[in-house]
Amino acid sequence: MEPWVNQFVSKEQEIVLQTLARAAAKRNCWFLEVGSWCGDSALILGAVAKKMSGKLLCIDWWKGSDESDLSWFAKNNDIFSIFWERIKHAGLEDAVIPIRTTSETVVHFLKQKMFDLVYLDSDHRYDAVRNTLKSYSPLVLKGGIFCGHDCEGRINDFEKTFLEFGKNKDAYETVHCGTVLAVGRFFQNYSINHSIWSVRSKGVTDMWEPTSLEFVDIEDRRQAAVPPIGYSGKNVIYRYGKKVYVVPGHFPDVDIRNEAVRGHQEVVFAENLEGLFGKLKEPIRFLPVLIGSYQGYNLVRMGDKIVAVSQAAGPADLLTVDEEILKTWTEQGYFVLGASLVKIAQQILKISNAIKQNETNRV
Repeated sequence: MEPWVNQFVSKEQEIVLQTLARAAAKRNCWFLEVGSWCGDSALILGAVAKKMSGKLLCIDWWKGSDESDLSWFAKNNDIFSIFWERIKHAGLEDAVIPIRTTSETVVHFLKQKMFDLVYLDSDHRYDAVRNTLKSYSPLVLKGGIFCGHDCEGRINDFEKTFLEFGKNKDAYETVHCGTVLAVGRFFQNYSINHSIWSVRSKGVTDMWEPTSLEFVDIEDRRQAAVPPIGYSGKNVIYRYGKKVYVVPGHFPDVDIRNEAVRGHQEVVFAENLEGLFGKLKEPIRFLPVLIGSYQGYNLVRMGDKIVAVSQAAGPADLLTVDEEILKTWTEQGYFVLGASLVKIAQQILKISNAIKQNETNRV
């Protein structure tokens, strides 16, 4: 699976970012993006800036956040080349200026009150988000827009214990807890549209107001479309706000943001996953997400764990595969379980080396 899979979970998010950029744009404007990865948001911001003869600075070291899936991809792919090829293909190379370093390093060389728009989408862990907000907020011009990705709601939309538990993870049960907490504590009032937060500078230090923009052709939603976090039998499990919901698999086109879905008599809910255990007849299985391949293994994230399944084992449904089969696969080196991609890769290399050694001994 390509590491440049779309960073936006919905078309609505693209519309929100484009609308924010147009609201901030003026002749010879300057935009700044912190965290560009493969360029999904840079293509939007760069196009708006170019139309106004402006520039977009993209700050990223193109190595991903430590211990994240992206950091592993960066070690095995030239992410910057992917980013720049997409920029050139869009004809934006004269408007986009990449700065290849960490956000902590470059901020000291940027002029305060220089940018018409600053957009954040880098490390989502709490301390990182808090520090980035503090460092980059002075760079926004009076009337300029400060905004960022992956903020699924306000602090009071979730249980405090849930946010505190997940704040040092990139995301927990599809919620970027670190971003939600840091943004909610940094600003007194702000807009959130499809998980993109935004404020407008009043020109005075620490004085901000919500952008309160209208977005054409999309429904007014605070949170972007919510993906499932797992399954139990034929039921689908979602985290939305302060609760987790179990929705029957036969429900068509489920949008857990809709009150009619959450309040349906067949939908079961609890405060957390532990609270669901006594209400479900089937065990909870986290949604498997294919994140790539390595040395003949498919790499799949399931909750906080990563599994690697040898392609030699053939097709397998990890939600229904028998425990005995998994045990056999593990013994044969077809199935590897780990907490990070780095540890998975180490185990795969160990298995590969053992196989090569056995083949050598046979000769």
